[in-house]
Amino acid sequence: MTTVNCMSYESASVKVVDWGNGRNTLSNLHSIDRRKGHARALLEMICQKADEADQTLILEARQYGHPIGPDNATLVAFYESLGFELVAPENKHYLYMERAPRMNYESYSET
Repeated sequence: MTTVNCMSYESASVKVVDWGNGRNTLSNLHSIDRRKGHARALLEMICQKADEADQTLILEARQYGHPIGPDNATLVAFYESLGFELVAPENKHYLYMERAPRMNYESYSET
């Protein structure tokens, strides 16, 4: 059974689709107040919940929306800092990333 949830933290929000097969797709991640850590905090919470439920997270790193938003390379680096990996790095048009669940949740917060 597929379920769709919209999650938010402070000014950040994201849509999470649970396909019922151990895989969840994240889409439409954005934060109204940029560079405040809201999107990172939201994704850290989602990663922790995914780890606890043994769920894989999938997303596409792509610049969209606000014209001053981060470019694709910046987005890939951001998601990699949270444990996501490029699934098909040779494909320059679609930057799909995946994060496998971790047995013991590791914090990716910058210290």
